[in-house]
Amino acid sequence: MTDLWTKKKKVFSRKERFRNSDEYVKKKEKDEDVVKQLFEKEEHIQKLISNEIIKYEKQSKEHEEQLNWLKSICEKFHNQHSEMINLQIVSRDVSTRNEHPTLNNLKRIVPWMNECISKWRVKDEKTLSKLRNEIDDCVRMLNTLAVYIENPLNIRHVENWYECKRDLRKELEKKLNLVSYEIIKDVEKKMTYFSTDIMYYSECNKYFRKALWTVLEKSRTDKDDKFPLICNFEEYGVTIQLPKVFAYKLFAVRCLVMLNDYFSADCRTSKDIKPPTDYILDFYEYHQKQWQKNETLRKQQQEEEAIIKKEMEKRQSIVNKIRYFIPTGSKDNTIDAKMCINESNITDVNVERRESQLKDTEYLSKCINSKSVHSRVEHENDQNDILEIKKHYVVQLDKFECSMRKYSITGGVYNLDLVKQPPQPKTLKDGSVIRMIIGDDNLQKWHYLETYEPPTVKFGKVKQLADDDDEDTENTPEGVLLSNLILITIKLPDHVLWFDAPLPVYWDYENNYWSTEYVYDTKFDEEKQIISFRAGKMGPFGLAVFKYNNFPFQNWELKLNDNAIPEIIFSLTTSSLILEFLIRRNEICLISLENANTSALQELIGVFYEPRILISLLKNGGVNIFPTYDSCFYIDGVQLKHFITENHLYHCMANLCLHFEFSWCRWNLMAGYKKFAMQIRTTNWKNNKQLLVTDQRCMITESTDVSQTFAECETSDSKFYPDLMNLAKEIFYKEEKKILNDTDEIFIETVYYILFRTRILSLS
Repeated sequence: MTDLWTKKKKVFSRKERFRNSDEYVKKKEKDEDVVKQLFEKEEHIQKLISNEIIKYEKQSKEHEEQLNWLKSICEKFHNQHSEMINLQIVSRDVSTRNEHPTLNNLKRIVPWMNECISKWRVKDEKTLSKLRNEIDDCVRMLNTLAVYIENPLNIRHVENWYECKRDLRKELEKKLNLVSYEIIKDVEKKMTYFSTDIMYYSECNKYFRKALWTVLEKSRTDKDDKFPLICNFEEYGVTIQLPKVFAYKLFAVRCLVMLNDYFSADCRTSKDIKPPTDYILDFYEYHQKQWQKNETLRKQQQEEEAIIKKEMEKRQSIVNKIRYFIPTGSKDNTIDAKMCINESNITDVNVERRESQLKDTEYLSKCINSKSVHSRVEHENDQNDILEIKKHYVVQLDKFECSMRKYSITGGVYNLDLVKQPPQPKTLKDGSVIRMIIGDDNLQKWHYLETYEPPTVKFGKVKQLADDDDEDTENTPEGVLLSNLILITIKLPDHVLWFDAPLPVYWDYENNYWSTEYVYDTKFDEEKQIISFRAGKMGPFGLAVFKYNNFPFQNWELKLNDNAIPEIIFSLTTSSLILEFLIRRNEICLISLENANTSALQELIGVFYEPRILISLLKNGGVNIFPTYDSCFYIDGVQLKHFITENHLYHCMANLCLHFEFSWCRWNLMAGYKKFAMQIRTTNWKNNKQLLVTDQRCMITESTDVSQTFAECETSDSKFYPDLMNLAKEIFYKEEKKILNDTDEIFIETVYYILFRTRILSLS
């Protein structure tokens, strides 16, 4: 008995020594610290769950208020839009009838145009006068189709318009070739002497300008050494210098300047890419769809939380069974000894389990805190939406293809062709006239093709000419190769505002797009506004300019004009120009154009147009302040904005424009994907206030335009407002007691159309 007791006593002595050791104390303190953190985390989780319940109840209440309000207000906006569409259809039909008196049924305009094309293709004797009339009819049809395609209104199948326009363009080219052939097949009779050996012909109308240049056959001798020969079309600002390869050949040079670009419509990048499907939703439909997503995410979140809670409860039950053993003088020392033999290992397991439980608790806390319904929608879905929109607008280009998403052809199209001079008529002694026909009895183009390997340059890069660029490069290897190419010099048209050096491009008939292939050694003289380049092939050329050289906008303002007639002044400051418009019912007028480098477009000032017509005139004149859906991907310093919220906000601004002034806010550009900031003011306010609009609510903030940072804090008396219309009705109109139902719907839609086309909130 004594030996056994002694043996047990020795064992307890080792355990007591272990309990008193530093290692045991550290493990115990660590476990107590973990347990403390665990309890704190569990309390924090309970608070988060309670907050989430309160937050969800608040969101549900706000959502119900949103839907009730937005349903009625979106119906109002739809009715306004329908009224405007009906007015535009009537206006378009009247214009179409005036342009085409023989068109009886407007619903059959495409079949009617196809019938006209079929009649033109009938082979009969066509005089120059008849051909010119058909050309004018063809151009009018092309212009009508351009209007229909740009603003389809009630037309659903726009593809038919593109096909018909393509057929008309080809028919126009044929007729212009016929007219040119009728002239050059008898140059001495139908052309005039430009010099002793050069014949010249020129013709102009409101649609195009045409000139022919050729050398008389009888003036050519084998000893002629007049190359390089220069063809000068001075009235059109075009000069063509031909290389020596054309020595002793009978040819004519045709310069046909089309004032409108009928080629770009066939480019795959020119056709408007359809916006994402969500873009067609109104604000009410968007909120319905968004709430359904929120509910789905909330259910997923609850399922994740339930799984983690279940696992935590399971681990808690296991951990609760593990306790530290502290001797209390129990009489059953044998049992105590069995429990304490591996106490060191028990403590390790205890701490490990508690730490694992703590990690689970932290994960649950993170799940509730950062993966709540609101944050998941705002952070995860918004990022996915942006990525999907970017993918939707990606355009794959060929090596030399010029993207019409980024560039636009400005100043018209220059059809520069080399054509063979047919045998001229001979008068016999008896007075009869004969003419030899070689090959087809029609215009035959000279198939000129010269290749050249230029140094590698960045796409769109145009060399600027300096004063010291007069060095003679003809004797250099590169200069010798360039001398085999045709040198084309174009004076930029003065009816267009030019902000940057244009990029010469060539129309590729095979691929149906504008291309930089066969265009080399481009140089631009900014002072003289002259661009020159070498061409390895002849055909249609265009001057491509960067579409968005007036973006981003620097400032804008929308305010009521001091006039008895409801009028709105819309001021816009771009990166180059300052423009001011006057909007009156269904018309708009450009009343000011500042900082222009020439007198171009001055004839537009003070004249009222339909908005669509004025937009077309400004774009043709080089002033593009009307972005497309994918513009933000080509403009530096701007961010993609939520289209549905932005579009709804423009409707609200248009409805409120007679009672409020809206202006640019410097916080808007970087506010975020679904956040729009602007300044707002009424006649009762001394200063502007900062307005913040999101896809969820609208509020007046405490920030100002001179604040150091933009604070999204609401004013103390703010309530929940689903949109700007609701805020205006509930707050600003409390004193005035005004209802907006008496405002002219056509006027409202005109203001909305200008705001929508300029998209000032996305690009300023």
